[in-house]
Amino acid sequence: MPTVGQYLLFTIAAFLIWRGFVLLPGRGNAEETAQKRKTFYIILTIVMLAVAAAFWYLYLAFENVHYN
Repeated sequence: MPTVGQYLLFTIAAFLIWRGFVLLPGRGNAEETAQKRKTFYIILTIVMLAVAAAFWYLYLAFENVHYN
């Protein structure tokens, strides 16, 4: 069973990989690119929080089964 640290490292690694591949140099004017990047970061933050919450839920569920 993975530890909390491994879940945390996986989540951070997934974020960095996603950020590296998705945030490519934008085309068009700077304001439009900045707005798209801001929107992307808001969506990314929500998604990463949902992923982290899912990992925590699974971790707590498996720990509960393990100890009972």
